[in-house]
Amino acid sequence: MPLADGQPARIDAARALFAKFAAGLKAMEGHRTAMAEAGYPAGMAARGTGEVSSNILGVNQTASETGSVAGQVLHAAGGLARKAERLRQEVQNFVATIRAA
Repeated sequence: MPLADGQPARIDAARALFAKFAAGLKAMEGHRTAMAEAGYPAGMAARGTGEVSSNILGVNQTASETGSVAGQVLHAAGGLARKAERLRQEVQNFVATIRAA
């Protein structure tokens, strides 16, 4: 079937329009990819920041627990020192009693 007058020009115009449309889609895909790639490091940084915050909280809790345990050890050491002094005095009294006998 032969083309009517003006149809080849319209077909060429439609092809040019389609090519521009395809180029626009390709550019949009490139833009989307670039945005996704730019967002990936930001997302990684946000997750890293969250992990650091969590680690800081863990260190803070551990330091608090360590301080509590240190207080308990200090209290126990004080009790042990008192018992050691009492034992020393009892041994001295015992040795003095044996010498006197």
